[in-house]
Amino acid sequence: SNFTVQVTDSNSPPATATAPLSITITPAVPLSITTTSLPSGTAGTAYSATVVAIGGVYPYSWSVISGSLPDGLHLNASTGVISGTPTTAGTSNFTVQVADSETPPVTASAPLSIVISPGGGGNPGALTGNYAFYLNGWNSSGAWTLAGSFISDGNGHITSGVVDGNSVTGQPFNTTVSGTYWIAASGLNTLTIQGQSYGPVTFAFVLDASANGRIIEYDDTTGQGSRGSGVLRKANSSAFSLSALSGGYVYGWTGVDGIGEREVNVGQFTLAAGNMTNGTCDGNGGGSFYTCTFTGTMSAVNAQTGRTTAAVQTNTGPNSVVMYIVSASEVVMEGADSVPLTQDSLFAGSMLKQSGTFNNGSLNGLSVFYAQDINSNSGSPVDESQAGIISFDGNGNWNITASDDDLGGTITQGQPEQGTYTVQSNGAITLSQTGHHGLDGFLVSQNRFMNVDSGSKATLGIFEPQTGGPFSNASIAGTYAGGSLAPLDYTNGRNAVVVVSADGLGTITLNEDTSKSVGLSQDLGVIANYNIASNGRGTIPGGAVVYVISPTKWLVLQPKTDADVEVLEH
Repeated sequence: SNFTVQVTDSNSPPATATAPLSITITPAVPLSITTTSLPSGTAGTAYSATVVAIGGVYPYSWSVISGSLPDGLHLNASTGVISGTPTTAGTSNFTVQVADSETPPVTASAPLSIVISPGGGGNPGALTGNYAFYLNGWNSSGAWTLAGSFISDGNGHITSGVVDGNSVTGQPFNTTVSGTYWIAASGLNTLTIQGQSYGPVTFAFVLDASANGRIIEYDDTTGQGSRGSGVLRKANSSAFSLSALSGGYVYGWTGVDGIGEREVNVGQFTLAAGNMTNGTCDGNGGGSFYTCTFTGTMSAVNAQTGRTTAAVQTNTGPNSVVMYIVSASEVVMEGADSVPLTQDSLFAGSMLKQSGTFNNGSLNGLSVFYAQDINSNSGSPVDESQAGIISFDGNGNWNITASDDDLGGTITQGQPEQGTYTVQSNGAITLSQTGHHGLDGFLVSQNRFMNVDSGSKATLGIFEPQTGGPFSNASIAGTYAGGSLAPLDYTNGRNAVVVVSADGLGTITLNEDTSKSVGLSQDLGVIANYNIASNGRGTIPGGAVVYVISPTKWLVLQPKTDADVEVLEH
């Protein structure tokens, strides 16, 4: 700018002087973000990095305008510092924006990403060799199931695997997969697999001392994806043949029928050289109890994957089942029919080899039971779970000495109940009670059986012999790994895997991965107290109830809307 200035002094008369001047204004530095990349982080380890800007008018205001930061991290609006403790491995893409203090403010933005690696410190050899698994789950389109097997090299790699999947809206599929895994110091491990037209899909899993565990799908970062839970079983490849499977077997599965209502089914059959004979079963679909009979034929077993299929003929029509062998005593399985076309059931579960000869004396002593269902008695469906202790006298009489019912997150302690039972030679059992519906199922061994409700609930119940009593806080000591039972619905379904350390004095510390409708979360180092009575029933502050099956296995009823049941083992 060019201009003339004049100065006047204080003389009388005043003297003046003028001079031409100019001022050059240098333009301000435009507002911009100079950060082009951010450092990687590690799950479970504190993280801090600063996004830097220049120009404009200070102070600045920072925000994330698209995408999202890794779970556990946040952006300070005043300083541009991204900090926190990331909880989930993966790559997060997002866009940051800075606004200066001009009126109106000037803004600038930049796309950035942060890579979070799985937490280290674990032993990859904890997952070595052959494994089989299954999951029940949900997404916004409806229920789905997975079953499969893989081989781990003990060094973080899935060298080979195969997966079968099914859903109420799609066709069943079968694909080979490979992948990677990470064993974390926290015990909350991750596994990612991918096939030619499947995945990548990430699971969280935990392992107990016997290298068995539980597994959940964990790649749902928004809450709108797939969520499910199931079991992960160490497999014995020497049993990968039809000749290894012989004798009586009991199975139990959960799923949905062709119209999407919850369905459960238990059954018993004799297996020899791949031929399934004398099959009989009890089921409940949407609150309607039914019985069935069946025979079947199994195909040759793949010697590498342990996979086989079975063509099953029931009294209502044919069914296809895919199976993965864990051992001569255990097989995981999944329905392989196209549900929308045939109105067959969508299911996953397992079958166990029977042991012993069966009569009323096969139920003699204490068992812990646990079950889940959807309760529609009050009109609106509500998730429900039960657990308790039952005593059998060996002569046809039973007595429930402790029980709890979780109805949509409200846990109510039950009153003592009594009734009668009968056991047939093939292990078929019926529990009866005057004025109430019964329970029908099949024995696996002494005081161990699976059952369904013969009334208006699609309940699958598990009974396991209780041993090691009388109990106290010292009965729970050491490290346990476990997780939630199969989710009951899409809206409330909470899927979790957990590692718990108990001091035997009344204090537990837990690490937990959870997948639910709001996305993923991870809790590390949570401390809680517990108190175990002599009968094995216990409590945790906050409303949770514990039942000790043995010093190596226990369960927790969680007071949550999905009536969560978590089972934990050494």
